[in-house]
Parts: sequence; C-alpha cells; structure tokens
Amino acid sequence: IRTTSEADAEITLNDGTKINLSENSMILLNLEDEKTDIDFAYGSVSAKTEGATGSSNLRIKSGDSSVAVG
Repeated sequence: IRTTSEADAEITLNDGTKINLSENSMILLNLEDEKTDIDFAYGSVSAKTEGATGSSNLRIKSGDSSVAVG
C-alpha cells in the first residue's frame, strides 16, 4: 500500500485494528490466519488495536527492528 503527496490512508482490518499511513508512505501488508505483519518501507505509519475484537497479533517491521502491537 502506497500513498502519494497530499494523500493518506486508513486501513481497518476485520478484527477492528486500524492502520494509518500518512502521505508519501509505503508498507507491505501480509495478512495470515492468526497474525498480521507490516513491512515498513518509508514514510509514517501508526496502528491502533483499541476496540479490536479478539486478540490482535500485529507486528510492524522495519529493517532489522520490529514492534509488536496489542
């Protein structure tokens, strides 16, 4: 998923997790049965699992670093 100048995006997953991308951002979103991985390429991304149903297993990865959300 890629955004351009003056464009942002909000992705809502089936479990209610919200992923926000600001302008000039790019991620690769990998959805599997019990986990979601985001490979962050550039720009700005945020994720919010507040209000999500069930247990959310979301990981944001950038290079050699990763952050688990939820």
